[in-house]
Amino acid sequence: MRDFKDFTDEKLVILLQLGEVEALRELYNRYNKRLLRFFYNMLWQDQARAQDFLQEIFTKLIERPKQFNPDKRFSTWIFSVAHNMCKNEYRRTSRWQKAISQITNENNRDGIAVKEAIDNVSFSKSFEQALAQLSPGQQAAFTLRYQENLSLQEIALVLECSQGTVKSRIFYAKKKLAQLLQVYHPYKTEE
Repeated sequence: MRDFKDFTDEKLVILLQLGEVEALRELYNRYNKRLLRFFYNMLWQDQARAQDFLQEIFTKLIERPKQFNPDKRFSTWIFSVAHNMCKNEYRRTSRWQKAISQITNENNRDGIAVKEAIDNVSFSKSFEQALAQLSPGQQAAFTLRYQENLSLQEIALVLECSQGTVKSRIFYAKKKLAQLLQVYHPYKTEE
């Protein structure tokens, strides 16, 4: 068995296109957690659905490896495919709007207790809920930038929009997250 750890992503896809199925294992090891997190964040924090989408994206890669253009970055391409899968899911179901409405109603009804502000578990859960309240474009831009560390240019390619639009989405996402999570910043003064 060959060791593919030193190969670039793009070289691994070329090998996969040539029939070297073991190259897929290395790509999977490199991207499965990142893609799972992306799907989880984009698909209403539904772990089972995120797992299904992860399996589906790698199945697509196995079935049609020649769809990838090796002159482009694999990370940009794979996240573009993942983003398009999510957009298609939004179109197929009205659950997206229901999830946002449900989370908004729960937050308005229950609120977040100040005493929970120092609890990391509480913050993580609150952050996930706040992230779910962003628009799909803001959520995708924020996730790709701060969880996947893609550049603005790469995000623009993934989301098929201008870098200015990406910057705007990130700006408004951060503003909304700050507003939704303000209880976790006890020293912020009212303006």
